[in-house]
Amino acid sequence: MEYRHLKYFIAVAEELSFTRASARLRVAQPHLSREIRRLEEELEVPLFARDRRRVMLTAGGSAFLQSAYRILEETAEAVHTAKRAHRGQTGRVRIGFSTSAGLGVLPHAVRRFRQEWPEIELALTEYNSDEQPDLIRGGALDAGLLYPPLRAEEGLSTETLVADPLLAALPQDHPLGNRQKIALEALADEPWIFFPRAVASRLHDEIIHACREAGFTPRVVQEALKLSTIASLVASGLGTCLVPITLARLRLPGTIYRPLVSPLQVPLTLMHRRNDPNPALAMVIETIRSEARLFTAQPVQQPQPQT
Repeated sequence: MEYRHLKYFIAVAEELSFTRASARLRVAQPHLSREIRRLEEELEVPLFARDRRRVMLTAGGSAFLQSAYRILEETAEAVHTAKRAHRGQTGRVRIGFSTSAGLGVLPHAVRRFRQEWPEIELALTEYNSDEQPDLIRGGALDAGLLYPPLRAEEGLSTETLVADPLLAALPQDHPLGNRQKIALEALADEPWIFFPRAVASRLHDEIIHACREAGFTPRVVQEALKLSTIASLVASGLGTCLVPITLARLRLPGTIYRPLVSPLQVPLTLMHRRNDPNPALAMVIETIRSEARLFTAQPVQQPQPQT
């Protein structure tokens, strides 16, 4: 049985006339009659009762008609789905993101993408920056938003989305909070809350290097794996730290943020496998790029320095 046999059968069943059905299908009537006979022989079921004046569906023909409609509908839907998948309009894309990305570019990109392409599933999972390259390379993730390691990542494409300024995070009652900007060396004698290098080696090394350029090595009194946890510990008065500006969006009570006198920035990047054939991934990437171009950090509402 071929797809055309179903179309021929449905046309005759709806017209109840081989003459009208052949005109509708634009095929010769003898050819149409032969194809219907072949279909009946293959099914071993008479589909039509014929005489010189009329054509009628048999009981078997009526039952087969409903199945034929369903088969054609499912076939058309399968073709439509395949075409949409080829164009990247359906599918699933797995994205990893660092805490900072989850507070900055990513929410804007996800909101827009889900409005424009609701049939594409986005699976979002938070990972440390240094975890993501291996997950992308191994196929567990399709793309990641992260602070990239300093080493080259073979087989992966990396592009900078935004340069994140770093701010000094201080307890709300800290004396340095009265300043509009803070020199990094002013934090030399402060206790620091920091994250292990294995979490985000690029961000870790940039901060350590900047501190050493300012003449000191941070005195770390507490480590935490997530930037949000670090900010909470700052609010408790345990110490100070440097954090990306996007973390200030949390607006945690008891924590204030001040820019540095000598600005320090780290690149937030988009990483994915080179030449990945998934068209849905290409559409996600373009949406993230577009939102990154539009994204600017919003002013952070916080207590103003006292005069």
